[in-house]
Amino acid sequence: MHTVLDDHSRLAFTEILSDEKGSTTAAFWARAYAWFADCGITIARCLSDNGSNLDV
Repeated sequence: MHTVLDDHSRLAFTEILSDEKGSTTAAFWARAYAWFADCGITIARCLSDNGSNLDV
C-alpha cells in the first residue's frame, strides 16, 4: 500500500499497488499530487520513510 497523508487536514490518498519499484512509486506520487491539487491542497514539502524503491 502506498499512502500520502496531508499533515494539516489529515486527508489521505492511498493506492494498493503490485510493487514498490521507483517507477511505480513515481507514478503514484504524480497521481497523489494531482489529487491533492484537485482538493485545493498545495504540497510544499514531503517527509518520506526513506524506502529504497529501486527498479529491480
